[in-house]
Amino acid sequence: MSADLGPDELQAREAIVSRLADLHATYGAEEALQFEDRWWRWSDFGRAAAALRGHLDDAGSPAGDPVAVVVRQRPASLAAQLAVRSLGRGVEAMTPLQGDAALAADVGTLTAAVVVA
Repeated sequence: MSADLGPDELQAREAIVSRLADLHATYGAEEALQFEDRWWRWSDFGRAAAALRGHLDDAGSPAGDPVAVVVRQRPASLAAQLAVRSLGRGVEAMTPLQGDAALAADVGTLTAAVVVA
């Protein structure tokens, strides 16, 4: 799917991947996000990216293909979105606010073959 991107989009995606790698390497021990009395560090997001890469590889998802993420107001949802971006993939955001039936129907319209919920 990344082959469908133009040079500007590929350059932007590479810049995001590079910046996220820099954040994880440089600020890994630093606090990045506080949620319900817990701090999430940049290294937490880096570990999420590594874990997601393993799951995508195990599922046979080709590198560069987009991944759908059900967006929730939780750190794990942000971790999934950052992980997908750090792997150089596009994110197809899905909202659970529309209800289960509509969310399930939306899955059939995605270009992504993988959904992270």
